[in-house]
Amino acid sequence: MDDNTSPALDPLTATRIRAGVAEAITVVPGLLARLDQDPAASLLLVAAAREGSTESERLLRQAVLGARKAGHTWEAVGSVLGVSRQAAQQRFAVGGDDMDAFVGNRDRQRVVNRATLFNEMQILEREGRAGWRLVGVGVLKLRLESSDQSWEHIRRVDQSPADRRATLQAGWQHVGNYLMWHYYTRPFAEATQK
Repeated sequence: MDDNTSPALDPLTATRIRAGVAEAITVVPGLLARLDQDPAASLLLVAAAREGSTESERLLRQAVLGARKAGHTWEAVGSVLGVSRQAAQQRFAVGGDDMDAFVGNRDRQRVVNRATLFNEMQILEREGRAGWRLVGVGVLKLRLESSDQSWEHIRRVDQSPADRRATLQAGWQHVGNYLMWHYYTRPFAEATQK
């Protein structure tokens, strides 16, 4: 893998990302209008920003692990992040203990490896009908939990706040997201009733 050049975002793309994050943080209905009149709204903004920060950190971790899986060195990752190789490795390295924690309770949960954008929906359809519910996503991984009912799963790309609300109102539960892809699940019985 050629790690001699560090990719950079063009200024317009960087601005769009910052605007998207700001929009996501202020998605709470009426928050911006209340900031000048309601002191409690400023704390709500802090809570929303904290949630955005937590999600951004999770996305960054997934992106770094994806780059490592693609063969990039810690030096290349550190260069993109503006930190040393050692700092990047200390912050993002995943050891065997971390993977055991990811798998969780082996009797009720399992991890499906080599799940890609091209095959994961077929995997989720098959596993959902067999009583396995998606509970987490990662780099080429789906974390499933067994249950006594069938599950339906969907994946959405770059959802607007209105699209997310509509999906949740239709009975879907947000499982998580990987980069721009959002994953949802709901009991299969609900899918046939709606």
